[in-house]
Amino acid sequence: MGRLRTIIITALIGAIILCGGNPSSADPRKHDIGSAGQPTISGSLGGFVNGNPSLLSDLVVTVNFGELTPVNPNGIIKVVVPVAIRSTNEYQVTVSVTGTVPGNPNAVQLSDIGFGIQNFRSLGARATACSANSVINNLFNNDPAASVTINPVTGRASYSSSLANVGASTLLINGPVLSIFQGVGNWRRENDNGRAFDAILAIKPQWFEPGSFTLTLTFRMTDGPNFPCN
Repeated sequence: MGRLRTIIITALIGAIILCGGNPSSADPRKHDIGSAGQPTISGSLGGFVNGNPSLLSDLVVTVNFGELTPVNPNGIIKVVVPVAIRSTNEYQVTVSVTGTVPGNPNAVQLSDIGFGIQNFRSLGARATACSANSVINNLFNNDPAASVTINPVTGRASYSSSLANVGASTLLINGPVLSIFQGVGNWRRENDNGRAFDAILAIKPQWFEPGSFTLTLTFRMTDGPNFPCN
């Protein structure tokens, strides 16, 4: 029996914060999350992923995993969502998950969906050199499609990290200023003024109980702890 599973990925841009509360005495700090390229899906049967590939676009991606039973002969379904981040000061990126999964424990649960981030990279010439020193939360620093194992007792797939590890505001990455800019008045989203990472989702087709779910992953970027750019 075919069962469609949908995940919606969105981003919230952190609000502009005025240093010292006085807009005339200091530049406002800015954070920005957007698309870093075309999202992809592999190993699916009847699934799809939709998102704008432009580096100047917002991050809004819809993922449908498609068939999740062994009718899908592929060993793993993998989704890669490129995420661009830009900032004019220290930052942190958090993620939250909302929505519900079926109440039947034999249906798909959050722990059945692997989640990690990889491929932290520069967007180009106007990314700061020190931004390479950003720190990824070690729990999520993996490709869940590559680290999947089978629990010999339950027969279910197990991942180094999954959506079960994501709460209301879970830290993914933090670091120093990301973007080279000439005054905030001239600062804007560009193709080369920040860094990017790949958010990866993975699920292994197996004998789940019938059901469906819709989940929303929300990435949020805000001021981070002190992180010198050196």
